[in-house]
Amino acid sequence: MSIGYGPKCLPFYFHSFSTHINFKCFCTISPPTIQILLRNANKPNSLEFSLVSALKSISSSPSLVSHGQQLHCLILKSGFNSNVFIQNSLISMYSKNGLLSCAKAIFDLSRKLDAASWNIMLAGYVRYGRLRDANEMFVKMPLRNCVSYTTMIMGLAQNEYYQDAIGLFREMRFSGVIPGEVTMATVISAYARVDGVRRSSKFLHGLVLKLGLHAPVIVATNLVHLYCMSSCLGLARILFDEMIERNVVSWNVMLNGYVKGGLVDSARELFEGIPGKDVVSWYHN
Repeated sequence: MSIGYGPKCLPFYFHSFSTHINFKCFCTISPPTIQILLRNANKPNSLEFSLVSALKSISSSPSLVSHGQQLHCLILKSGFNSNVFIQNSLISMYSKNGLLSCAKAIFDLSRKLDAASWNIMLAGYVRYGRLRDANEMFVKMPLRNCVSYTTMIMGLAQNEYYQDAIGLFREMRFSGVIPGEVTMATVISAYARVDGVRRSSKFLHGLVLKLGLHAPVIVATNLVHLYCMSSCLGLARILFDEMIERNVVSWNVMLNGYVKGGLVDSARELFEGIPGKDVVSWYHN
């Protein structure tokens, strides 16, 4: 039996590329969907790889969701829906395109769930601002790793729940989960927006050094910003000068710190050293 998707669809008799899988599927899918699948068939002996790659390419474009649904049909008819990698790719495809109910349905019906399954579903809720659903998912997670905590912390911070983001970070540390670059950048930014906790600048700086995360420009820049917000402009400048790499945001953060602190001469001196002055820099000057 074939499943139709309109007059532009045609029957596609799909043979598995793998010599280890005796698989044939007769499914009606559109020519563009076939092209997406074939473009991603980079490994002739791996149908699984082709399907996962095709779903990944569809995830980045909402206009291709219908093709993803057709591939979903193919996966169901082939029995590949029990494959955890393909299952996770489907959840990701639907969640990234805002079809969270479809993603959750696949998640709920899955017999095999791994850490990635939970993290993908969690990220989908966070991406679309459904923090209550995200929190319920987070609480139910059998295993919370760095990705889980970071995703939830980012969701809270992006929605201006800074205190909650900081509290979750403390829970993360207490649980023994080691934060990563994105975790620290997000948490430092959250600290900078909460009155009464800015004195934690040195603690966070020390933690960043201990974790070996001082090199990434986003982490160092956020630390400079935190020092500036804490009125520790001397420490901010020392850290700024020690930065291995700087971008336009780094320069503007330090410049803005001087301007807000009333250090006009220091601001002018720094401004003269900016390699590529932009509108924001000129405004601050």
